[in-house]
Amino acid sequence: MTWFLRLRASVHHELGEYTEALADARLGQQHYPAESAFYTEEIAALVALGRVGEIDAVVARCERATLRSGSSGASLFAAARELAAHGYAEMARAFSARAAAF
Repeated sequence: MTWFLRLRASVHHELGEYTEALADARLGQQHYPAESAFYTEEIAALVALGRVGEIDAVVARCERATLRSGSSGASLFAAARELAAHGYAEMARAFSARAAAF
């Protein structure tokens, strides 16, 4: 079932339906807290919505989670890519540095 929620969140994001993508990412975290992809999807949605001040809290939750797949470093890298794609170049560089240090 994780694949369905991950795919749905990703498709919503690609369609520009960021609020729906955020809801799917958070639903996925509720049911599958060990899947890092849902933290990554939440970060992507928050960036797209311009809510970049909330990203660090998501990264912190991801770091505290006992992950079955993925890693916090991968989530940091995805955050950097998403920040760069949405015009947050300085923040993207900072997240890239954090990912590299992970």
